[in-house]
Amino acid sequence: MLESTFKMAGKYSLAFATLLSFLVTAQPGLAQAVGANTPPATNNGYVDEILAEILRRTEGPDAAVHRPADAAGMSRDRLLSELISGELIDYAAMATKPEWEAKLITIRIPLRKGLQGYRILFILGANQDAYSRVETLEDLKMFSVGSGLQWSTSRIMEEAGLHVVRAETLEHLLRMLELGRFKSLPRGMDEIFFEYEKWSEKMPDLAIEDTLTLFIPLPTYLFVSPERPDLAERFERGLRSMIADGSLDRLFWKYFQKDIERAGLSERRMIRIPNPNLGPETPLNDPALWFTPGDMPPEPLNATGKQID
Repeated sequence: MLESTFKMAGKYSLAFATLLSFLVTAQPGLAQAVGANTPPATNNGYVDEILAEILRRTEGPDAAVHRPADAAGMSRDRLLSELISGELIDYAAMATKPEWEAKLITIRIPLRKGLQGYRILFILGANQDAYSRVETLEDLKMFSVGSGLQWSTSRIMEEAGLHVVRAETLEHLLRMLELGRFKSLPRGMDEIFFEYEKWSEKMPDLAIEDTLTLFIPLPTYLFVSPERPDLAERFERGLRSMIADGSLDRLFWKYFQKDIERAGLSERRMIRIPNPNLGPETPLNDPALWFTPGDMPPEPLNATGKQID
């Protein structure tokens, strides 16, 4: 167990409402009960709800505390710098990069079970026929792709031999796609459908490519400042507890079953792209931590909290 430290304890807050705003991509609502059968309207609160459950399970008089902070608008490089110092920010949930794993405390439990590694393409509808003929990575190299300046997938795709055009924000990338600056914009299976609903009315030529999936092994981890090993221990203990009783899996399916069903992975050709960002400590050999096409959601719970046979 990591050594417990409590630096600047007087400045920490015990209120979950002040959890870091950057851990979700939209305004988070109040955490819902883990294992509830009603699917959420969006998937933006997933990490928020995981953290709420971690804190509930690990609360106590000696529990490591967290403090409020606002990282809204920070670049990933700036966020890394702040996490290293631990002066303003204690933790973040991000897709892994070697530098982050080397400089921060890494909780190697893929929060989204690697789901965001299944990438589906935004394209212009007129280009669907061309993509329908793509069979291999070599075929895909004929088409340029868009990606974020500091996204983990940018370097991965470049090292795979794809021509990557980078921009700062998703909006910039979508506008560049519309102008023909590149041919596709790969997005996580847990992102693309919500984003399409948001942008398609403004961009009538925008389409979701319907024959391909790019697969990049891509875990999102909780990264904790090296100044807060006590908090890292609490997070990992809570996550392990959620894995052990199946609640993390139930929460995953509550948020992402709709996306998984809409993606129809079994009907798509999958192009695998290696991820050089993954180190030897990546828990690739533990299938319980990863989503695999063909996985089925767990049986719902009855009123007593037991699975229905």
